[in-house]
Amino acid sequence: MTTHEEIREVQVKLHQLTHENWYNHDFLTLDWWLLIIVMILPWIIWWKLVDKDSLIEITLYGLFIALFSGILDTIGFSLGLWSYPNKIVPINPPLFPADFTLLPVTYMLLYQYFTSWKPFIIASTIVFGVYTFAGEPFLEWLGVYTTYSWQYVYSFPIYVAMSVFCRWLVKQMQRIIDKKEKENQLLYTWLYVILQDNKRLREMKEKEPWWESILNLFNK
Repeated sequence: MTTHEEIREVQVKLHQLTHENWYNHDFLTLDWWLLIIVMILPWIIWWKLVDKDSLIEITLYGLFIALFSGILDTIGFSLGLWSYPNKIVPINPPLFPADFTLLPVTYMLLYQYFTSWKPFIIASTIVFGVYTFAGEPFLEWLGVYTTYSWQYVYSFPIYVAMSVFCRWLVKQMQRIIDKKEKENQLLYTWLYVILQDNKRLREMKEKEPWWESILNLFNK
C-alpha cells in the first residue's frame, strides 16, 4: 500500500525534475519570453478597453472565469489529459497564461460589449469556436500545449457553458445588490421624511448633538 510519505517523496522528485527541465530548456528561451508577453499584454489591452463605470462587475465576471478555468485546467493536467511542455515558472500544475490572461480578458470583453443574452451567447459560440478549433491546435503546434487523452472538440461546450454560467452568476449577484440598494433607499427616504416632518426632533437638534437627539426621541 502506498503511503503519504512515499507520495510526498515522488512529489519532491517531480519538482526537482521539473525545475531542472525548466532551467535547462525553458528559462529565458524565445518560448518563455512569448509566454511572458502573453501573460502581460492582454491585461494592458483590457485596461484600455474596459468600461471603467462597470469595472467592478466586469472584473468579478473575469475572476469567476479565471477561478473555474484554473480549477478545470488543474483537474485535466492532474488526470494526464494534457500538459504544458514550456513553463513560466517550474511548478506543477503549471501557471498557464490562458487561464489567467487570454481567457478572462476575452470573456470580460464579450461580457462588456454584448449586454443581452442572445447576442452574448452567439458571440461566445463564435469566439470560442475559433479558440477551440484554431487556437488550441495553434498552441499545440507552437509546442506550449500538448494533448493526450483529449480532443479539441471537448473544450468547446466547456468554454461556452462557462461563459453562460458565470454571466448568470454575476447577474444574480447584481440583482441581489440592486434589490438591497432599493430597500436601503426606501428606508433612507422614510427616515428623511420622519426627520423633516417631526418638529420636536428639529427643536431637539438645535439644543443637543444629533446623536443625542435621535436617542432621546426613541427613548421617549
